[in-house]
Amino acid sequence: MGEAPKLPTQVSPDGREIWDWAAKLSEHTQRLAKVQQLKAEIAKPLRCGDCYWWMKSRDCPRERNVNGRNRGPSMNDWPCGKMQETADSIERREKHKAELAALQHPHPDRTKANGERNDDA
Repeated sequence: MGEAPKLPTQVSPDGREIWDWAAKLSEHTQRLAKVQQLKAEIAKPLRCGDCYWWMKSRDCPRERNVNGRNRGPSMNDWPCGKMQETADSIERREKHKAELAALQHPHPDRTKANGERNDDA
């Protein structure tokens, strides 16, 4: 991921080096925040709403029928022993892992020789 950009030692009268440094610092800070967000999403424990059986009253052991109305766990409840993660949940977690890997190890084609981002690639 690299470290934060260094403050320029030589600054022209118009100060463009400071603005370039601030833009690089902003990008670096945003990347760090995104990495932390993705790590938190990946580490988030599974919940009832991530289960294939959730909201299926005949198959979910925690769903029940009360006076003709189905009652069951909230999507944010802890999963039961029959927990089976949905394909959407697995796909979302894998997408987060791939995005995290891309942020932590940028592709060499996306970086210029001087270390700056190459948006033309």
